Amino acid sequence: MGPRILRAKRTRWEIQLPARFPRPTRPAATLSAVEVHASLPGLANGHLSSLSESAIVSDLTDGQIVQLHGLNLYRAYAYQQLTRTLPDTDPRGPVLRDAARRHAEASLPPVCGGDYVAEHWLACSAVLLLT
Repeated sequence: MGPRILRAKRTRWEIQLPARFPRPTRPAATLSAVEVHASLPGLANGHLSSLSESAIVSDLTDGQIVQLHGLNLYRAYAYQQLTRTLPDTDPRGPVLRDAARRHAEASLPPVCGGDYVAEHWLACSAVLLLT
């Protein structure tokens, strides 16, 4: 795997862990500014920088490139999970929901009707996102 994919995999865990395992010393529905700044730079200012852009898959028959669809679906899932940890009035919520929507729209279509290289495992990521 190239360094870009490895960096993306590291980033997705940095994003998901605070949502899955909130610290018991703070309210479960909040993310601290330190966590947000470290994992999602720019979110406090209303944007996610390059993490809000979905990855572009140039060849659905390439087994390595098509993994970027899985990355998009997983990011969409992680953004949804983070949104659920925020209070309804938190201004970061709409930013995260919009990023989740864009990532899902970019990568849900190839789950069905694409090439076998993508279809046979992307369904797992799609189920995670949609449930």
